Amino acid sequence: MLDIGCGTGALLREVVAEENRVTAVGVDLSLGMLARARSAGVSLIGGDAESLPFREATFDTVITSSSFHFWRHPQQGLAEIRRVLRGDGQLVITDWCDDFVACRVCNAYLRWRDASHQRIFSKSECLDLLERSGFNVLRIDGYKISWLWGLMTAVAEITRGDQSGNGKRDDQHGDREIENDSRIGAQSV
Repeated sequence: MLDIGCGTGALLREVVAEENRVTAVGVDLSLGMLARARSAGVSLIGGDAESLPFREATFDTVITSSSFHFWRHPQQGLAEIRRVLRGDGQLVITDWCDDFVACRVCNAYLRWRDASHQRIFSKSECLDLLERSGFNVLRIDGYKISWLWGLMTAVAEITRGDQSGNGKRDDQHGDREIENDSRIGAQSV
């Protein structure tokens, strides 16, 4: 399992504690975060989502939690994930969601104030990015974690029949309305 933007390693620690047979690797740009994550007892590597230092088809699961909004070139990062993800593997992205007003306000502020913050996406934008990058989105849900703040989680796999990593989009659905897409879960309130 690869955790991109692993931060303090909290998620990695939990995964390894629950399932000690899992080989877990964390990648983060911040050496300070990696120093804090050392106690996780997993492999840690300084690196960028857009240039992952791994061979093709290395991981059966790739996760990223609250780091997607820092990626300068998310489509490049998704292409790298496709490259290192095994053909039958899954990608899980959990991040802030632009479908919530508080997240939109915070996004505007952080884009002005914090150079490392790039942008947050709505569920439909995330779906589009994933599909354009050659992923089949199994589901994407938006949900509130407090009275104010909302997240989304997308679960995807490499589009069947396209294990090459070239990210070609299957446009058989045409310009369908995103609201009618059953993979997009309703927002919990």
